[in-house]
Amino acid sequence: MLAQAPRRRAHRAHPPHPRRLGCHLRLPATNVAQDVDFLASWAQEEPDGQVLAAVLDIYTGHGHSEQEAIGLRYVSHPDPTVRSEAVFCVSREQAARSDAAASALLGLVHDPEPKVRASVAQAFGRRFTPDRQLEPAVRDALLVLMRDDTLWVRRRAAESLSGYDDRSAPVLDAFLTLLDEEDKDLRLEAAWALARRDHPRTEEAYERVGPLDAFSEHDHRTSGLWRYRASNRSDQA
Repeated sequence: MLAQAPRRRAHRAHPPHPRRLGCHLRLPATNVAQDVDFLASWAQEEPDGQVLAAVLDIYTGHGHSEQEAIGLRYVSHPDPTVRSEAVFCVSREQAARSDAAASALLGLVHDPEPKVRASVAQAFGRRFTPDRQLEPAVRDALLVLMRDDTLWVRRRAAESLSGYDDRSAPVLDAFLTLLDEEDKDLRLEAAWALARRDHPRTEEAYERVGPLDAFSEHDHRTSGLWRYRASNRSDQA
């Protein structure tokens, strides 16, 4: 819940440090809809980039009617943290994006800041795709982001793309290429993606990952090789 009206107005006039803003706003309230309206109004008028990013972070996810419009307003903001938050304003879970929102996200694929590109890669995942179908433009964008210079951008892109069922040659080639990565987590993501697609090089992919005990026992990706072998044994039976 968000802070009550008098305190909300005080925070807007004299906001605390952005790192503490969420704690100040998430206090008991009686009318969540009214609070979200307040945050929407604040987001449209806040001049400080750090505070604005914190407000957007709290505002996003409540299904407010102006969420996409506010996100579109800030996708070109000079502060990269604001742009990063704006990505999720235009990316509601399990809701179709408008053409304007899709175009804005595609335009951020080449943003100069890695944190923005990483957010775009995450926003292109299945959880933000209502029909779970990978659009060609999104697939191409994720393929670009999987070749990004920044490791954690590549990680986010690989995680998003592996969640789809696309088995086209460019996608399979991209995951096979990731097996040459120095980063063990990226190699595991690639191996998991190949296992999900029942790719014939799955066993080789997991060999390239290295010892799986280096990962958490709760990491679902480590089960990919077992599932692949079990599936192929049942097919041959």
